[in-house]
Amino acid sequence: MNKLRSLINDHPLISFVILAYGISWGLWILMITATGHINWLGSFGPSLAAIILVGIGQGRAGLKKLLSPIKFWRFGVGWYFLCLSVAYSSSS
Repeated sequence: MNKLRSLINDHPLISFVILAYGISWGLWILMITATGHINWLGSFGPSLAAIILVGIGQGRAGLKKLLSPIKFWRFGVGWYFLCLSVAYSSSS
């Protein structure tokens, strides 16, 4: 794990680009081969890559710092789920 952490900390941009493309394209390829509509999941690739890399590179403290602004949302979480569901239903 230390070798992976040092690789990520030494090359953060390259690690992010490779992981973001890998997640996004992996999910989009699943969309093409699967019967369900999962095309919108690929758009979360960069966000998931950032969360994964911060978790590996900086640990729990880094994740807390990255995700702490979520506490200051001005709307309830239900409204965000409603917006996502409307966006998903209009794309299918």
